[in-house]
Amino acid sequence: MKKVRYAIGALGAAPAVALMMPAANAANAANATAGAAHAGKTVKFVSLAHVKGAPLATSCDVDHTHNSSSGMRGYISYDPVSGCIGFVEGHRYNSDHVSRQMRVRFYRSGTVGPASTYYRNGVIHSGNDSITYKWSPNVAVGVTMVCEAIVSDPFHGVVAGPLCQTTGF
Repeated sequence: MKKVRYAIGALGAAPAVALMMPAANAANAANATAGAAHAGKTVKFVSLAHVKGAPLATSCDVDHTHNSSSGMRGYISYDPVSGCIGFVEGHRYNSDHVSRQMRVRFYRSGTVGPASTYYRNGVIHSGNDSITYKWSPNVAVGVTMVCEAIVSDPFHGVVAGPLCQTTGF
C-alpha cells in the first residue's frame, strides 16, 4: 500500500516539478522545432513581447480649437490624423438653464447630414449664471467636423448655436 501512495504522490508532483524547470523545457522545445523544420513541417512561434512601432491606441488630444458666438462657446480636442475626438465642451453664458442640454453632432466626409448626434447634460455655475457641458467620447474616428448647440429638453429646439469646429481630417 505504501508503494501505491508513493507512486501517486510522485505523479502528483511531476507537473509541479516540470514547471520549475523552464530552461530544460526551452531547450527541448528548441530541439523539437529544429527537428520539425528539418522534416519539412511548418513551425509557428508566438511571442508576448511588446513590438516597438506604432502605439496601440491613438491619443485624441493632439490639437484643439474653439469658437464663440451669441453667449456660447464651443471647444474640441482632436487628432487631425485619425479624426478622433477626445473632448467636447460647450459653455453658455447669462442664460436660463432650466431643461437645457448640449447637442453634439459629428460629421464625416462623404455623408449627408450628421453621422451621429448625442445629447449631454451640463453643470450649472450659480456664481456667474452660466452652464458648462463636458464630454470625453474618445471613440469617434474619421470625424471632419463637430457642432455643438444648446437645445431645450425634451423637444430639442435650438436655444444657442450651433457652433462648429473642423478637425482637418
